[in-house]
Amino acid sequence: MDVRDVRTSPGPLRFVPLAVPGFMLLVALLIAPVAPGKATDGLYRIDADQFSVYHNHISCTKRLSSATCTVSVDGKPLIVTLDTDPRTLVCEATFDGERVGCARTFDYGPGSHRVSVTGVSVPDAVAADLRDRFPWWGTLFDRYWVQAGLLFIGVLGPAAAVASFLWAGRPRDADGRLLVAVPVAGVVGWALSGFALMPWERFLEFGPSLLLVPVVLVMTGWAVVVGRPVTGRVEWRVALALTAFACTVFSSVPVVLWISLAAGIPD
Repeated sequence: MDVRDVRTSPGPLRFVPLAVPGFMLLVALLIAPVAPGKATDGLYRIDADQFSVYHNHISCTKRLSSATCTVSVDGKPLIVTLDTDPRTLVCEATFDGERVGCARTFDYGPGSHRVSVTGVSVPDAVAADLRDRFPWWGTLFDRYWVQAGLLFIGVLGPAAAVASFLWAGRPRDADGRLLVAVPVAGVVGWALSGFALMPWERFLEFGPSLLLVPVVLVMTGWAVVVGRPVTGRVEWRVALALTAFACTVFSSVPVVLWISLAAGIPD
């Protein structure tokens, strides 16, 4: 083998084991401003028969575990009062001073709740305007998050396999530096994503997540494989691509679960 054909640097292959923690942090930062778990003052969503109202249109005041939330609907106040204690499913509502039905449907996280009200009727044009004001990401979180997570896994796995096959085309020496970089990147990605998606006090209560243990272990094992000498032979590149696919898919599942739990997204 010509010495000039041997690379002493791992080249672009060094980035493949970092794809999962990197994407974890990227997704967390993208959804952090609108994550349900960040809304800790009472209500994240109100559903009525004709429309739904999102958190940023609801004004809440909270005292101890009781929250009173108000939103203007057709120029009339819709007021919801609820106990934010997850063990107490108390919910009351009035619309324009008249009592209407109210029920807690589920909680996105501590202090971030969703209720359904009945008996609230508005003109069709008003209801259509309220539906238009409901943000697309609210629908993503409540209806399509599982599909989005599967798409994330379905894209990242094959991408890691193709990248590994292409980037392993030239021989290179072994490089063990990734053994430190990958576990550190996993822990840093987990910590930063947690702080981005939930209030810091909830993050401290949440504690270290066991979901990320297999991610760090698998990514470290993948770093060991990438750190070995690269021959550049086709059969070795195919084996590396299959390993990249398996490791990435296996690691992506707990990452999606972690983001879902940290962000307060319903399953």
